[in-house]
Amino acid sequence: MKYFKSIHVWFPILSELSYYERLVAALDKPCAEYSLLSLSMMLVTTTLPTKENSDAFTSLYILVKSSIAIVEAANINSVDIVQARLLVSLFEFGHGMPAAFISIAATVRAAVAIGLNQTIKRPCTDVSPNCSKLEEGLRVWWGIVMLDRYV
Repeated sequence: MKYFKSIHVWFPILSELSYYERLVAALDKPCAEYSLLSLSMMLVTTTLPTKENSDAFTSLYILVKSSIAIVEAANINSVDIVQARLLVSLFEFGHGMPAAFISIAATVRAAVAIGLNQTIKRPCTDVSPNCSKLEEGLRVWWGIVMLDRYV
């Protein structure tokens, strides 16, 4: 996937292995969180809008932002949703959109709601699936901190 060869290299907030493992399961049991994350990954890797693709570019952005509002209204909050929100904030910031300020603030609140800010206090010493999830949460939290400080 284009995301893991570009954005992920300098902003590693996802686990590539975990993402691809869940891809197979997503075909059997669709999941709103995984779908939103995938759409956000597609959005952030989309090329700059031109006269030819500006409608599709805008439509994808609106679809992702609307989907975030829908999962928020459904009271769905998870690491996947926080990652999706963070990627949208990165997209908005990269395109000079004023909405980036609002989006990163909402991302921080969503992350705190699921306790990602506490990952710093729980170091992991072994190599286990739980430790891998903790590491991913820590990377997401530091991604939020870096983007929030820059914005």
